[in-house]
Amino acid sequence: MNDFELTDRKREALSILLERYRETEQPVSGSHIAEEIGRSPSTISKYMKELRSLNLVISLRGQKGGYRPTANAFGVLDADSDAESESLYLVRGYDRVDMVVEEIEFPSVRDGESCVADIYFESPVEAYEVGDLILIGPTPGTHLVIGGEILRFDSPTQLRLDVGVLEAPVTED
Repeated sequence: MNDFELTDRKREALSILLERYRETEQPVSGSHIAEEIGRSPSTISKYMKELRSLNLVISLRGQKGGYRPTANAFGVLDADSDAESESLYLVRGYDRVDMVVEEIEFPSVRDGESCVADIYFESPVEAYEVGDLILIGPTPGTHLVIGGEILRFDSPTQLRLDVGVLEAPVTED
């Protein structure tokens, strides 16, 4: 994961964007972010321009436009809140193993219903085989749960998963 040097205000704006996006799964207006952190919409526009240049947000135009976080944005703030690696559960059948997941990448999303994920563990993944159905999660911060079939092992600490389940909790205010 890249290290980003963001000011506290830009980090706060990004955090509000992520929080609101998680709630609504819709683009977030600059005026909403401005109101939340007590800055002008023009200041937020400047913040978002820099965040866009860092590939942390996408700007969407139009009546229902606003800003949408990229996958990198979730990683940047999750890395802040999780300075130390945290254990996740790796589950097969009813067997639950406490493992440290260092990184989850989504290198390919072929269409809206299928994708693969590369899962990197701190230590070797033992007693699992290609074809096993597993669940991993919940991740720190986003509480994401990923499930699917193991397609292959790229190393003792990395596997490729055909994702069949990708869920994050829905929160209500």
